[in-house]
Amino acid sequence: MNILIWNNRGALKPSFQTYVHELARRHDPAILVVMETKLGGNKAKEVTDRLPFDGVIHTETIGLIGGLWLLWNEDQVEIQELAKTEQEIHVEVKVCVLNLSWIFSAIYASPRNVERCILWSNLSKVAELHNKPWIMADDFNEPLVNEDKFGGRGVSMNRSLAFKDCLDLCSMVDMGFSGPRDMYVAESIEVFSKEATIWNRDHFGNINQKKRRIMARIYGAQKALSISRRKRNHIASVKDERALWLTDEREVMEHFRSGFVSLYTTSFEAASRVPSYEVSWQVQLPEQAKDSIGAMVNLEEIKDALWSMKLYKAPGPDGLHVGFFQRFWLVVGESVKEEVRRV
Repeated sequence: MNILIWNNRGALKPSFQTYVHELARRHDPAILVVMETKLGGNKAKEVTDRLPFDGVIHTETIGLIGGLWLLWNEDQVEIQELAKTEQEIHVEVKVCVLNLSWIFSAIYASPRNVERCILWSNLSKVAELHNKPWIMADDFNEPLVNEDKFGGRGVSMNRSLAFKDCLDLCSMVDMGFSGPRDMYVAESIEVFSKEATIWNRDHFGNINQKKRRIMARIYGAQKALSISRRKRNHIASVKDERALWLTDEREVMEHFRSGFVSLYTTSFEAASRVPSYEVSWQVQLPEQAKDSIGAMVNLEEIKDALWSMKLYKAPGPDGLHVGFFQRFWLVVGESVKEEVRRV
């Protein structure tokens, strides 16, 4: 008798139903538990009606997360539903060929600690209501030790102790596992890498080869434009003061050189110096304006200048936009004022 537990992470994936049919064909499970379906109600029933199982129990999702399905084949087991919530399904299982019955619980704990505490309380109550063999197929979303998780934050001691107390009250024993501890992560990475490589090849081909080809074409176009631009900017002939055309390259160069020499030289050897006298038409600032220009800037002038600038123009050497200083002016205002006055 086979029992399969699958954390699917979304039963609306295009490949979900294909995978379930393949699992059923290969392993012929008596019971299949699908966790984190993210699907409940009528939509869940529509999906499970197309799966190769005779009976099914659904739970509602917890918002946009969770979702738990328990499916079975009636030719192998008889299932009697005992209780269910969004996080748990409890049933009594009777194996047809052995006439043996026991309690089976499918559990997908909420990622929120408050709701997990409700689940611990429910499991403790279930433990008091029967004395039959009991199996839990679960994703508790609560590790007991750091080695039970992969990455992320460390284990909370208080939450782990509450979880352990629940397991002790239910007299549960971890059945262990075979294979590498992080097999799911390694397999996921391997599958993703293969699929990403195939997708990249099918959609883009050989990216490096295409990049080299495109860069070569861009370089060729830039070179051609540069040559064409040089040809357009080249002066092949020029007419001199006598209205004669100069076509020889050296003659053209000499014509321009002599033109600049005559433009920036003079026959005057000296010039008289004009004394500087103040005249009435010269613009002069009033004394108040002179004092204002020479005075130390105040905080309001600095703030007005800062607020007149665009928020996200090019940042200064410190990499901070004007928007940063405007938003945090109450914090950095004094520092900015002191820096401006120091300068």
